[in-house]
Amino acid sequence: LPPAVRRYSATPLHRDWPAVRAHSCSSGCSRPNWPSGIDARNVLERLIFVRIVQVIPSIANRSSGPTYSVTRLCEQLIGQGHDVTLACTDEPNRLAAPHWVRPCSYVWLAKKLRLSPTMSRWLHNECRGNPGLILHSHSLWEMPSQYAARVSRLCGTAHVVSPRGALGMAAFVRGSQWKGVFWWLWQRRALEEAA
Repeated sequence: LPPAVRRYSATPLHRDWPAVRAHSCSSGCSRPNWPSGIDARNVLERLIFVRIVQVIPSIANRSSGPTYSVTRLCEQLIGQGHDVTLACTDEPNRLAAPHWVRPCSYVWLAKKLRLSPTMSRWLHNECRGNPGLILHSHSLWEMPSQYAARVSRLCGTAHVVSPRGALGMAAFVRGSQWKGVFWWLWQRRALEEAA
């Protein structure tokens, strides 16, 4: 992790943190609701609120497992006071999503890869000069996870990868020739450099 994050990783949580979490709002507020009797300044001295960008190819299919779990993950992190944005390659005008979702258009000719210069530029702009930011990419074999890996390398931000079954044998068998090429060109390095 970057020094800005490592510095706080060993800091113990405040004794009242369970009460703060229990009273935190779930509607997308930027900081928890402090219960009465808790000194907010004392709690904030011990906690760090992190800027996190979640990267996923798409959330358009609401019934898919990654869509459900990643959006719930974002809601929980926001409820704990973290600054979270979910970047996806979905058409902005076709997606009804919360304010913390950042849809990026993609090139239709490369739909399978989710090739999105818009997402690449946006991630770079978000991470430039912000080494404490954490990138968390979900899924493999598509360009959004590669954009996160490249931006992490260029800007020095932490990059966490959740393969979500994409490294299993069944996943390798499907499209195995293309995945072999993708592995040697991009995916192997992205996983080796992940936090």
